[in-house]
Amino acid sequence: MRRVLFRSLLVLTTIVPLGTAAAVPAMAQPTVTAQFGQSATLIAKGVGVQVGVVYTCPAGSDASGFSMSTSINERVSGGRIAQGTGSTSNTTGTGVIVCDETAHTLPITVLAATGIAFRKGTALANGFFQVCDANFSCTNVNFSAIIRIKR
Repeated sequence: MRRVLFRSLLVLTTIVPLGTAAAVPAMAQPTVTAQFGQSATLIAKGVGVQVGVVYTCPAGSDASGFSMSTSINERVSGGRIAQGTGSTSNTTGTGVIVCDETAHTLPITVLAATGIAFRKGTALANGFFQVCDANFSCTNVNFSAIIRIKR
């Protein structure tokens, strides 16, 4: 049994290095990323919240459009939930985002949709970012975070 195990290991250590020596390292592809900033700001006494989304995208990837949307849910007094959504998009490609493989921040305004105002505190934020290149090949990113809403 030990001989068989030793021979198997000997064969594997001989074959694996030969197989890996021919491998060519892959070039890292530019990626699309998005994440919320750590805090958001109340607008008009809680009617809305402005939250920053930090994003990156490869150069030219916004040639045929982009879309970014966010939702925020916050538990406020009495067990009630303040909820709202906000979005921005540009399907003309002349845009409000910059795709150059560096990080940029895009402010999104989220308006309370349930008649319950947002308050100072913590909330759950969810987001979606889609960016499309000149060939209409699109990349989608879903992201979420616990954020702090401040005045």
